[in-house]
Amino acid sequence: SDFYLSMILFLSASLVILVLAVSFYRLKVDLVLAYRKLLRHFSTQVSDGKLYDAYVSVVQSDVWCLCEAERFALQVLPEELEQKHGYSLFIRGRDDSPGEAVHDVIATTLHQCRRLIIVLSPDIRKVETELLHENQNQLWFELNLGLHDALLRNDPKVILVEVDGPVDYCNLPESLCYIKRKQGALKWKNKFCGTTTYSKSVFWKNLRYCMPAVGTGNIQSVA
Repeated sequence: SDFYLSMILFLSASLVILVLAVSFYRLKVDLVLAYRKLLRHFSTQVSDGKLYDAYVSVVQSDVWCLCEAERFALQVLPEELEQKHGYSLFIRGRDDSPGEAVHDVIATTLHQCRRLIIVLSPDIRKVETELLHENQNQLWFELNLGLHDALLRNDPKVILVEVDGPVDYCNLPESLCYIKRKQGALKWKNKFCGTTTYSKSVFWKNLRYCMPAVGTGNIQSVA
């Protein structure tokens, strides 16, 4: 009868929509990355005034040793994002010059970046009392300024990366805790290095998804 035919069509259409929705959710990252790659070949480009795709900041407690979080920021991250995908990163400790007015450089550079990548170490202790070294005072200024702009203007957008273990956010600024609650954090384990594991591939895809369109350099793609 017409009633049963209508019910079959309705259920079939609902099932198709459900399958498509689930597929899109599971493949969203891959679809967006593929779309960006395709868009580069067919889009008009206009300057957005930014010099860097991301500013990389490392939050750690031990200022005297190179921890895993800093190794990730200085070695692993640029190897993947800069060398393989053409991103432009500003990494403090690598790209700043001795003798510069550090606070002025941090403020100026943050405003020239599309993203703020905050790399977090699991051994973080109370930030307000631990950041006594000059380099850590600069980090405290960096975090305050970057998070202030991110919360008020959503520029730069923040990407949190936890390296080698869970991070105790109780020891971090409330603004950082809010961002963690709102959008979560990507998780990197150093055992990914030197492997082709599925987890490693998923991490890099998710990070690139959070980044602006690859290869924008000093321009921003618009349809």
